Amino acid sequence: MRFASLGSGSRGNSTLVDSGKTSLMIDCGFSKREVERRLSNLDFLAERLDAILVTHEHSDHVSGVVSLANELDIAVYATHGTVSASSLNSVNRLLKFNAGEQFLIGDIHI
Repeated sequence: MRFASLGSGSRGNSTLVDSGKTSLMIDCGFSKREVERRLSNLDFLAERLDAILVTHEHSDHVSGVVSLANELDIAVYATHGTVSASSLNSVNRLLKFNAGEQFLIGDIHI
């Protein structure tokens, strides 16, 4: 299991979680270009991402989600409340869940 913070702060938040079988980004508060740059520093291609899990709707957590997800056809997981309070409704592959609900993204238990 690999965890790597791409950044944490008011300018953007994002964490890579990679099990070897499943690659998950938690939050995406950076532009697509910036995410790709930060991932390349880890020798990781954004195209390998299976999903983006959004923790909440603040802009420093969601500002890059729509463009990254739609351009690379990445599934996005977010609670109903987070979706309704953000711009995530325009994501092509949006999967909503209830707060506290448990589920799998590939082999990663959420």
